[in-house]
Amino acid sequence: MLNRKILMTTAVLAMTVAAAAQTNTKAATTAKPATHTAASSSALPKNIPPVKGVVHTAYSLKYVDILVGKGALAEPMKMYTVNYVGYLRKDGTIFDSSIPDKDHKDRKPITFPVGVHRVIPGFDTAFEGMHVGGKRRIFIPYQLAYGFQGSPLIPGKPQAIPPKADLIFDVELISIADLPKAPPMPMPTGANSPKPNPFRQTPNPAGSSTVPAKPAAPTAPASPAAAPAAPATTPAAPTAAKPATPATGTSQQ
Repeated sequence: MLNRKILMTTAVLAMTVAAAAQTNTKAATTAKPATHTAASSSALPKNIPPVKGVVHTAYSLKYVDILVGKGALAEPMKMYTVNYVGYLRKDGTIFDSSIPDKDHKDRKPITFPVGVHRVIPGFDTAFEGMHVGGKRRIFIPYQLAYGFQGSPLIPGKPQAIPPKADLIFDVELISIADLPKAPPMPMPTGANSPKPNPFRQTPNPAGSSTVPAKPAAPTAPASPAAAPAAPATTPAAPTAAKPATPATGTSQQ
């Protein structure tokens, strides 16, 4: 009786293993290997000729919205006030932060103009689509961060960001403001004052329908070493004077 139960149990296990093997075989035959091909010509405009090859991704900026803000939409060419924490993606080291802690109580949010390349490219473009009050985690490849060389070296201190370091930032968009207007340039005076342009036409006086003529171009002065020009005609030779004819009606003595 016991042997029969063992044989039945063994048979059931064998059938289960066989069924599982058949299922795996079908999945293996139906699954297609992942391939990377060039973008199909149907996805391109007709005037761009198709090419064959493997599509490679050099680098890309990725992000995760932690909290969607309810304030104004982030726009380029504005002043952003931001809180941030920067990590090295390789080991999670915090290399910079604007959040105060027990060792850095004087930290505060940074304010910078967006779109004028005052910060690394990844940070300059990472706020697109955010609203004030939003929080986002940004994954920045080294090509959009500090590149092949890393952050600048400071004598006596270790390099904060090593070469080819991918970065992660947790950011919070606090506020947005307009860029400050540049003060007007003062007009130079004295020797540096701009000279009037003689070839620039001035507007017509009120009621005048004529257009002022352009001034003639100045002519070059004659060279002092130049010889005097020859007279146009040769003066005539002097003629002998004729004696005066006496007046009629007088007598000679």
